[in-house]
Amino acid sequence: MFAQYYPSRHSKLMHTLSAAVLVLGLAAIPQMAQAEGWYGGLGFGNSKIKDDSTCSDAGSLFDPGYSCSVDTKDTGKKVFVGYQFNKNGSVQFGYADLGKFSANASGTSAGIPSTASADLKIKGFDLALVGSLPVTNEFSVLGQIGLFRWDVKVDASATGNLVAENQSATGTDVAFGVGAQYDFSKTVGARMEWERFKDVGKSDTTGKGDVDLLSLSLVFRFQ
Repeated sequence: MFAQYYPSRHSKLMHTLSAAVLVLGLAAIPQMAQAEGWYGGLGFGNSKIKDDSTCSDAGSLFDPGYSCSVDTKDTGKKVFVGYQFNKNGSVQFGYADLGKFSANASGTSAGIPSTASADLKIKGFDLALVGSLPVTNEFSVLGQIGLFRWDVKVDASATGNLVAENQSATGTDVAFGVGAQYDFSKTVGARMEWERFKDVGKSDTTGKGDVDLLSLSLVFRFQ
C-alpha cells in the first residue's frame, strides 16, 4: 500500500549537507577544550509523512470506482543526549518514534468485493552535529545535520481477491532540522524544532518517503 511514495531526488542535497557537516566539524575542533558538559532531553510533537501516490498505487489492484483514504499524520516522540563542547556546537545522539501511518482501500477486484489496508510504523536512531547561535543569554537559534538509522514495518491485511504481505526494512539516510531554544535556568530549557528525515523506507517493499517532525522538548543540563 505504501509503495513508491515518490522518486528520490536528494543526491545533490546529500553533497551539500555533507560539506556542511565537514565545515561545522572543522570549525569546532579548535574550541573543544571549552567543554560545557552533557545534556539530555525528551520531546513530542506532530509527525507527517509525504505520500502522494499510495491511493494511485492501490488503484492498480481494483476495478474503476474504488475508494481509498490515507492518514499521513501522527504523534512523534523522541529522547536524546548530547555533549555541548562550546556555546556554538554539540554532538547529539537520539531515538525517535515517528508514529504510525495508515491507508485503507476498498472496491472490486476481478469482479470480487475486496479490501486492503496497511499500517506503517517508523522509528530509529540519529547522530547529529548541532550548531547554536546565541541571540541573548537565554535564547538561541539552532541548526542540525546528521544521519538517521531508520526501521520501517508495514502490517498489511486484505480480503476478497487480494493478498497482503507484511514488510519491513532498515537503512540509513540524512536528517536535518532547525529550531530555537530558551533556557529558563542553567539546568532547564525548552526547545522547539522542525526536523526532516529523508528517504525513509525501501521503494520496492515498504515504500519510500520523507517524514517531518515538529516537536517541543524539555532539555536538562547535567552540571
